[in-house]
Amino acid sequence: MLRPVAGFRARSRCRTALAGINRGTRSGPWRTSRLPHARFTVARRADLTEECLRLLGPRTPRRRGGRLILVATQLAEQSFDVDADLLITDLALVDLLLQRVGRLHRHEDTWRPDRLRVPRLFVTGFEPREGRDPAFAFAGEMIYGRHLLLRTAAVLPGAGEVWSVPGDVPGLVEKVYGADASLLPEAWQESREAACREQENRDRARAEEARQFLLTPQGEHERRTLAGLVVVDVAAADDHTAFAFQQALASRWATATTDRTTHDPGQPGVRLRCYLDLRQDVAVELTLLPAVPGCPGQCRIRERSRQHRR
Repeated sequence: MLRPVAGFRARSRCRTALAGINRGTRSGPWRTSRLPHARFTVARRADLTEECLRLLGPRTPRRRGGRLILVATQLAEQSFDVDADLLITDLALVDLLLQRVGRLHRHEDTWRPDRLRVPRLFVTGFEPREGRDPAFAFAGEMIYGRHLLLRTAAVLPGAGEVWSVPGDVPGLVEKVYGADASLLPEAWQESREAACREQENRDRARAEEARQFLLTPQGEHERRTLAGLVVVDVAAADDHTAFAFQQALASRWATATTDRTTHDPGQPGVRLRCYLDLRQDVAVELTLLPAVPGCPGQCRIRERSRQHRR
């Protein structure tokens, strides 16, 4: 089984990837190419992925002298266990770049040519400019937005600098997605401010567009429910006591009152039913005390201060 010397190029768009693979197959000895991308049918994409894993996956023996170019879109950022000797990628957001770096020298037991034994990443898709912010490829700026691309470009290692993966990952992501304006050089600040406003408007427009697809609009289930609504049955010696108690409840909670009592034949006293909303602040303490002989009881109301209630 052939285990090729592998060059891996990650592109942002399918059209750009197609152009890249056409150029790659015409140049020098790099005759064998693979291109997994999202425009393929699910079945075809699965076949290509399986083939790439067979050629570049773990525990695959490598025969010296083989060559392979793998040009892939964002499909190769996750759950793609391939090993590349050299990685060339369009500029993307820092977390996506780090995902792609994870495909570089991924398997420790893989044989590599002498010139490729040190992992190297080449970032394309932007042009540094002296004394001002860089120019980005149109596709990358449309996909990711200029604001975060500027911040990602600011953390790219310069001459003699390196990224240590995974040790540097948390710090790099925090810097790019943070709000520290000093991350960017002074010459980029004017562009940063404009890009930041553009990103805010873009995020706001996306949120408004997405709101129409919400299954549960915000606030729909934040209205009051039946929780806290209770039924109170009052048993008292006479109408005066029952209505006095109902009035005391109504003065402290939202209460649906009644204007008459009921009397069960053969039973002493009267009864009254009202409905309360206990979601309001409780302002009274109710104590059930023995009442007149034969009557189940009566309620005495004792005020409590708000400080005591809390």
